Formats: sequence, structure tokens, C-alpha cells
Amino acid sequence: MALAPPDKTRCQAEKLSGSFMTLGPRHMERCTNRPTIIATETKPGEDGQQGSMSLCKDCLEIFKQKFPKGYATFTKISR
Repeated sequence: MALAPPDKTRCQAEKLSGSFMTLGPRHMERCTNRPTIIATETKPGEDGQQGSMSLCKDCLEIFKQKFPKGYATFTKISR
């Protein structure tokens, strides 16, 4: 199955909706910010494919905190 290409118009990161005060189940929702970077995995996954996704500035910082250095390469989106 082919991977979807990075979306250069909208960040592809997903966040939990609501806050710690939200009652009931929370669901994931896609970030609505405009992306600035394309992150590409440095090594293929178990399926043999290398994924890539667009990230906004805020989501890029979270990505860098959650994944080890060298996990992905980053390419600036030119407008």
C-alpha cells in the first residue's frame, strides 16, 4: 500500500482534543496550523516503507522531544 504524500497546506500531526478538564473520552484531531517542515524517517519501518509528514513549528518541537535524534531528517517547505 502506497503512503500518502506530505500535505504542504496543513500540519499532519494529531493531538488529543480538549484538555485535562474534559469529561468523557477524548479523540485525536489533526493540527490546523500551516506546516513549515517535512520530516522523513531515516530508516524504513517493518513494512519496508519510509514515511514522511508535514509539521508546523509547534508540532516539530514536540516531535523532536518524542523521537530520538537521527530518527528523521527535516526539509524546509519552500513557498
